[in-house]
Amino acid sequence: MRPTGEVRLLRDAYGGRFGVLITCRYPDPDTVTPAGGADEHVFLIDVDTCSSIVEVVDASVHDGPADAADAWRGSVGAPAAAAEPAPVDAALLADLLPTPGTGDLGVMGGETRGRMDNYYRVLRRSDDLAQVLATAGRPLPTESRWLVQARDGLPVDSYVEEFLDWYPTDAAPADPDAVAALAETWLEGTLPETRLSCSPHRVRNLQALIAIEWHDEPLVEQVAVLLPHWTRWCAYRTGLDQQLTARSLAAAQRDPREWTRIQDEEPAGAPVPE
Repeated sequence: MRPTGEVRLLRDAYGGRFGVLITCRYPDPDTVTPAGGADEHVFLIDVDTCSSIVEVVDASVHDGPADAADAWRGSVGAPAAAAEPAPVDAALLADLLPTPGTGDLGVMGGETRGRMDNYYRVLRRSDDLAQVLATAGRPLPTESRWLVQARDGLPVDSYVEEFLDWYPTDAAPADPDAVAALAETWLEGTLPETRLSCSPHRVRNLQALIAIEWHDEPLVEQVAVLLPHWTRWCAYRTGLDQQLTARSLAAAQRDPREWTRIQDEEPAGAPVPE
């Protein structure tokens, strides 16, 4: 069984959750050509980018693209209701798939059963897909952009300036140092396509990271005040609708004393509750 080279992408309305649909084929041993008499299916890889790493949330096998898309939309919930399979460029695909040849997805605890059942299959299909695309003259980049950005950093000055230009005049003055600290933490390890995505899950990931790593940093309270404004700005920049924006704002408005509770509230693999 090998990927055919046909890949489609699903993306939720927040912009940080992806479904990678890889068409695969079992060659019929009784045919002359490898592609003849094939039995096709779609291997679905569910990917979350709401933290400073790109995480495979789940994986599963489906009879075809429509079945795979329905399963992914059902898993992600309301933000994915309107998602339809679309082409994906090589740079984004390389970011979403495990790096070919690494032999490891990383296990942190709390992974879904689907991901662990398909742990090695995800690695194998990703490696095989990279080889098929390279043979077809469509090679994937050898290094993903999120790894480069996580290693080299990302200048945040333009984001800080644009946010401050947008910042409401009737709100309490924003401390530029607090805005810069928020921007640096928010943008760390992100993809160009997801830097301003603002799902509730991403907001809570940020809060948990700050609660764990910032300790007694005095900027925490100022960042807590800024976070709802930052979330609203991200929603404005990405064209998010009012209902989904409200969900993100509810997460952003949590008291800092609650910021460590992400694990019990919204695992990445679960639909966002209505």
